[in-house]
Amino acid sequence: MARRTKVKLPAGWKAELITPRMKKGCEGCGQVPDGVYRLINSVDAYPFPTTRTYCCACGVAVMRQSLQQAEQLIREFEGQHATPRP
Repeated sequence: MARRTKVKLPAGWKAELITPRMKKGCEGCGQVPDGVYRLINSVDAYPFPTTRTYCCACGVAVMRQSLQQAEQLIREFEGQHATPRP
């Protein structure tokens, strides 16, 4: 009996099994994902929600980039508004 592992992905991301009929190319590299999974990023933005499809390698790169951007925003906010406590 095969054991399925579950991995938590960041908010807005999900992994989807690839079937032979799926032909949509990766938003990052443009190639059709040939692995077992593809990553889907959904952003619920007003007025137009967007969904982007990535191969696993490009999806991980996009996740890392968004994490770095969030860390930069936190550092900027901290520098402007956070005062050290005695």
